[in-house]
Amino acid sequence: MVRAIAKLNLAFRTLEVVGQLVKNFPGSLIGTDKFELVKECYLLGLRTAEMLLHLLREHADSVVAHLVEVIRERHPKLKERSDLTDKIKEFLFIAVEGVCFATLKRISHAVGHSSWTRLTVRLGQHSIRTQ
Repeated sequence: MVRAIAKLNLAFRTLEVVGQLVKNFPGSLIGTDKFELVKECYLLGLRTAEMLLHLLREHADSVVAHLVEVIRERHPKLKERSDLTDKIKEFLFIAVEGVCFATLKRISHAVGHSSWTRLTVRLGQHSIRTQ
């Protein structure tokens, strides 16, 4: 898990650095180079979101079980384990949704710019695969 967090941190730092390069040197970057850098930033962000989703998919049951036990230890009056499990699953869904949204926002903040309409359209037309 520590390794995954380190990879996540590295991905976000890389996204920031490459985004700053693209934003701070827009005139000195050749169009194809700029396109490739922006495309790679989008792909890195999407791979990062996929990594987070994969981690949760892989460990969802153990995370839910652990949270149920922690909450029941701190609140022994809670009797209905199934209700608590359902609430924790709802919470995790909302949390994952928030993490995915935050990841997309980090991508847009790193490489998004209002004057890059043509580049954004070109990215949309380009077949982007996260594999």
